[in-house]
This record gives sequence, C-alpha cells and structure tokens, in this order.
Amino acid sequence: MAVFNVPTRLAFQTILVATSFSASSRPALAWAGAVARRAGGKVIVAHVKTPRWQVVNPHAVHPALCQPTRSAEKKLCSLLKSADLRGVEIDTLLKEGDFREVLCSIAHERGAELLVVGTKGRRGLGKLLFGSTAEDVCRVAPCPIVLVGPKVGAEQEPSISRILFPTDLSAPSLGALPIVLALAEQHESKLRLVRMLEEGGDDGGREFALKQLESEFGPLLTHRTRLSHEPEFAVETGPAAASIRRIAREWPADLIAVGTHRPGTLASHLPGDLVYDIACDAHCPVLTISD
Repeated sequence: MAVFNVPTRLAFQTILVATSFSASSRPALAWAGAVARRAGGKVIVAHVKTPRWQVVNPHAVHPALCQPTRSAEKKLCSLLKSADLRGVEIDTLLKEGDFREVLCSIAHERGAELLVVGTKGRRGLGKLLFGSTAEDVCRVAPCPIVLVGPKVGAEQEPSISRILFPTDLSAPSLGALPIVLALAEQHESKLRLVRMLEEGGDDGGREFALKQLESEFGPLLTHRTRLSHEPEFAVETGPAAASIRRIAREWPADLIAVGTHRPGTLASHLPGDLVYDIACDAHCPVLTISD
C-alpha cells in the first residue's frame, strides 16, 4: 500500500520563468502567470544572456557592449505590461552566463518553488549540434520544473483542469504524487492516474493491473485528499513517451505530471530525457518532479 502526505497548501508562491523574448517563450509566460494568479504568487521573469566575444572600434567599446543589454532591459520592462502576467506581482532579472547554471542559481537564491521553461523541442541533428538547454535544466533544477513545448499554444488562458499522471509505481515516480494531488485540489482538477506497463502485456495482465490500481489507490485518494472529482484510473502499454502523449491528446490533458529520479526512472531514463521527449510533441505543458 502506498503511503504519502498531501501538502495542506500547495505553495508555488514564487515562480521563476525563463524568457528568450521569442514566440516560443510566450506560452511559458502565460502558464506561469496563470498558476501564480491562482496561488496568489509572484513571477520572476529571467533572461539569461550567453556571453559572446565582440570585435568593436576601441573608441566605441562601451556603447557597443551596452546596446544588447539595454535592448534586453527594454524587452523585460515591456513584459511588465503583458496580458499574460496581468494581476500578478512581477520581478525581472537580467543575467549573463551559462543558461543552466544561472537559472538554477537564481531558483536557489530566490527560493523558487516552480521553474517554467519553454523549449523549441530540438530533435536529431539540431539537438546534436545545439543541444537542449531545457533538457539540461531538468537534470539539475532545485525545484519542480515545467517544460512548455513548441506545440503548446498561447491563444487562450492556460488551464489546469485536467491532470494526467503516468506512473510505473516506482518510488521516484510516486514521489511526485503528493504535489500532483495538491495541485489538483488547488485547481479543482480532474485527475487521471495511468499505470505504464512494459510492452507485450496481454489483456488479462492489463485487467489485473487496473483492478490492483483501483483497489490500492481508490480508497487512499478518497480518504487522504479533497479532490473535487473522482480520480480516473487506466493501464497502458507501449513506448512510454509516445503512449503518454497519445493519452494526453485523447483525454485531453491540460498538464502531464511525471515523477523522476536522479539518475534514473520513469524506469531507466535520465531525468529530463523522457520528460523532454514528451514535451517536444505534447500539446500541453509537462511538469517533472525529481526526488
């Protein structure tokens, strides 16, 4: 029998969101703003500049080097009036350095309880050549992190009314459940808990796994939570990332929440690997919580 404690009040009072000022950053800003409004929290908007060498006229060194900084400062100021962050206390930061290190340092120093990062979802050669800063951050973030992929739109108010929680029932995976339940309580969300099985399971095995899931977690969630809706249970087989994306699309989910472990699991993936793979093609954000 699983044992867990649900936070009496989910914090998420300080939300750090990274912006590159590109179109791919806007859904992340909108999502951070929506969560902060619901929780009565603050959003810290950070832009991290990567250091670059410049060759300039010796008599014009200072203006040339300051121009990109001034441009970034103006863009950060314009975000204070963004509709995506309306009604939310906002702080802005402009830093220079390695994206992963600087962002995690800010999260630690400011006590961020949630980190939100947009990703372009690079795959294949593009990822090999340029890497994925979002995936890198997943592996070392000092707090839960939300990846907002390229297929998440920003046309309407983000919602967390339906949360999908896939799990293999491992300890790292279930370690995320208390936060998922608290989030569902706070947003009055519907929750679907899906047990992910290895490929090749027959119908009998799936049926047994579903009954086991319902008998163990049904009473537990009923007596230990204040969910607004009865939780749903399902069992799925197949490649994890593809199956999770399909379920999220068909249900449909507003948020996918995945518990991970450093350095392993949903079963054997590094933190960030599976989550990033899901986020690249998911139509909703992906929350990952590492133990």
